[in-house]
Amino acid sequence: PPAEKTLPGGMTQYSVDLKLNELTLGQVVDTLYGLSALNIPVTVSTLHITRRSQDTHTFDLEMTCVALGRNA
Repeated sequence: PPAEKTLPGGMTQYSVDLKLNELTLGQVVDTLYGLSALNIPVTVSTLHITRRSQDTHTFDLEMTCVALGRNA
């Protein structure tokens, strides 16, 4: 579930932990590009990519994404 943190200046920080398994290298690239192409700024604050031992052509991806929003 997303986590929210209230910041000074009427802002809220939203963060989401993602775990994606058995991705090809192309899917890893598409995922990261998709985040950069969003209409709102999203930062990847942590990123861990692990090659799977069962299939060395696929990867497990764990990351935390962070976005800022104004309080309503």
